[in-house]
Amino acid sequence: MSLVNDRQRREDLDVLLIEDDADDRALVREILAEVCLGPSGAGRCRQSDAATLAEALAILGETSFDVILLDLHLPDAAGLEALVRVTSAQGLAPVLILTDLHDEAAGLAAVREGAQDFLVKDRLDGPRLGRAIAYAIERHRMRREVAIRARELSASEDRLRRLIAAAPDGIVITDREGVVAFCNPAAEVLFNRPRSALIGSPLGLPVDGSRNELELRRPDGRPLTAEMRVAPVEWLGLPGYLANFRDISAHKETLQQLDDMRVRQIMVRDQFLSHVSHELRTPLTVAQQWVALLRDGLIGAVSDEQKTALETVLRNCRHLEKLIEDLLEAQRSETGKLRVEPLRAPLRGLVDDAIASVRAAQRTDTVRFGADLPNALPDLLADPGRIRQVLINLLSNAARFTPADGSITVTAMMEPHAPGEMRVSVNDTGCGIPPAEQERIFEHLYQRETETEIGRRGLGLGLYICRQIVTQHGGRIWLDSTEGRGSTFHFTVPVFSCRAMLAKLPVHATGGGALCLVGIDARPVGGPLQAFEVRYLDAMRRVAGECLMPDRDLLLPRLTCDEQGELAFIVATADAAGTAVLVDRLRNQLEAAGDTGATRLDFRFDAAPLAVVPRIGRATDAWLDEAALALQDELERMTRAAGRQLD
Repeated sequence: MSLVNDRQRREDLDVLLIEDDADDRALVREILAEVCLGPSGAGRCRQSDAATLAEALAILGETSFDVILLDLHLPDAAGLEALVRVTSAQGLAPVLILTDLHDEAAGLAAVREGAQDFLVKDRLDGPRLGRAIAYAIERHRMRREVAIRARELSASEDRLRRLIAAAPDGIVITDREGVVAFCNPAAEVLFNRPRSALIGSPLGLPVDGSRNELELRRPDGRPLTAEMRVAPVEWLGLPGYLANFRDISAHKETLQQLDDMRVRQIMVRDQFLSHVSHELRTPLTVAQQWVALLRDGLIGAVSDEQKTALETVLRNCRHLEKLIEDLLEAQRSETGKLRVEPLRAPLRGLVDDAIASVRAAQRTDTVRFGADLPNALPDLLADPGRIRQVLINLLSNAARFTPADGSITVTAMMEPHAPGEMRVSVNDTGCGIPPAEQERIFEHLYQRETETEIGRRGLGLGLYICRQIVTQHGGRIWLDSTEGRGSTFHFTVPVFSCRAMLAKLPVHATGGGALCLVGIDARPVGGPLQAFEVRYLDAMRRVAGECLMPDRDLLLPRLTCDEQGELAFIVATADAAGTAVLVDRLRNQLEAAGDTGATRLDFRFDAAPLAVVPRIGRATDAWLDEAALALQDELERMTRAAGRQLD
């Protein structure tokens, strides 16, 4: 029973009837008694009466009501005056107007002034009055919420205007066409124009975010750089853009000063390192030569004990030479001068050479070196000297941290997550690397702190240089290590692939035309090329590239290059006649160029069509497979004809 009473109390409504006619008050009371309110229908109306406006205002001053029923014809107020004063006295309650049959016009006028509805007295009944009260309460609640939101929005806009006006950045709001609708004082100063001149005029700048910096002039004529950021907004109910302008002149000037300082520091450092390397290398080379002469007994007989001491001196000289070379390599890497010259090269030869070099540098043979390489590995397309350098660094590091009777093994496999790349791994059975150090192991000048380190310490540049070299090849380097069980360093490197090279040709170029392979055999005249003469081969490739049509021809990467010259290859989308024109153009341009060593190099040309069906109408993969086989066969034929080997 108590639950029913609680629900009823929650659903009951307090109603104030303002009516001077006693009969009408009694009629309304009877009708309200029939009204059932709330979802359960248990709610009732508790009616209070007032015969005059003054009496009603007195009651409203002391009591709150859920709804007010108002007759517009009162002894002390007539028409809309009563509605206005009642609404002012208690605006939280909705007002329903009671009119006579012929006063509907007055009822409509009252609704326009804020009443929720009007009811004709002669047509009142319980259901109609109940619905009118419920609807009036809901409409009034919604109207109040809208009014509250409108006031909040207005207050928010006022705060926004004050914030924008006080902002140090210039702020401009435009419409969709870029016409200024608002600007703050900072924008007036920034553009050196008064607000009256800015409002209504085109901003004159793109508001689509395509520019983020612009050059302006200060009032005194000095240049000013502003950063512009644009965001879509709604302003005064219409879509537009808010552009924020920040003066970054001082920031850019500071950045320029820092950049100039950095350049100067790099120049000073480069000069210092160059000077130090020269000053250290020259006496170091002399010392190494004399120590080697003494050790070999060429100056006089030495005892076994003396020979051991001299070998120790020589080994430390070589270690110092390695430190100097690491410093120079790190310098080249940081200044972008670390050169990588990709060539076709077999991995096995590089691994064998690196193992032999590291093994020879060890004082004892207690650490076992080995290579476990599949027989069917493709060749690399990488700088052989640089990959050998990476392998030697990784093997040397492994040897330093691997105890006696440990083993170091080089393995390789095709990278499962990157077709066209090979994964090379160096595994050791050493002490391993703690997880906290693994993230920093490739950092510049980072060295491990361990008491079990075997051998001499370096500068902490070896792995940093390895990462730079691998990155230059487009690969990545990482490690897996378990403390106490050893480490495995992995790096990826591109493989030589005729298919991958042909995939670079545009589809439209190979759609219906023939393919041809052109070979340029650049051989030295008068003896092998010296190291400084490699620039002739670089110039030859540059001139050859300038003779090609970028969207139809392809200069293949270096495949064969040594002191005996270079055999360069071009895949051209041309028939026999077009190929002949290309060869003539290549010959003429190479002979006319002044930096290709025309008197030092002899250029010979070979050309042959590739036996492949036109690409048009065929699946790309099938065409690439067929064209790759044809290219591989022709590369091998031309290489053998030139007296060279690809492997």
